[in-house]
Amino acid sequence: MLFLSTTIFSLLFQVRFTRWFGARTSRGTAITTGLALMGGAFVVMLPALWADPGSTAAQVTLAMVPLVVSALVLEAGIMIAQPFVMEMIPSYGNSSISGTLFGMFYLVSGVAAAGGNALIGYGIEIGNGWPGAVVCIALGMGSAVGIWLLQRRHMLADPTGVKA
Repeated sequence: MLFLSTTIFSLLFQVRFTRWFGARTSRGTAITTGLALMGGAFVVMLPALWADPGSTAAQVTLAMVPLVVSALVLEAGIMIAQPFVMEMIPSYGNSSISGTLFGMFYLVSGVAAAGGNALIGYGIEIGNGWPGAVVCIALGMGSAVGIWLLQRRHMLADPTGVKA
């Protein structure tokens, strides 16, 4: 249910989100918004972690609602931020080595994901899921604040070569 709903959501709205944010906001604002939504997605999920899903089909279905909403909010954040992040990567170096820049981006992303997943997994194990969700909230919101500060200080690269 989660994968199906997010896939359909992405197919229906990815281009619309990218065009809307591209026409109305700066890259930094779009990335900040996306990261904040990603962190906020786990706030939506917290009640589901504390609730008893019940035993009837209706109770289990109702208990899934916060999880589906959380997945859709997370997907919306990814859909908003990712195109603008990908657009900025080549502007941090010589365009003749853009493949290397993307490779480094994915290497650093993989290391960060491994560390984050270890921390989140530990949080899930020690507290029935909610500490892991709190780590996800903190990572999303902290990253949003970091990008907001970089943008405010005009330190984000612009694909046109001008600092944004």
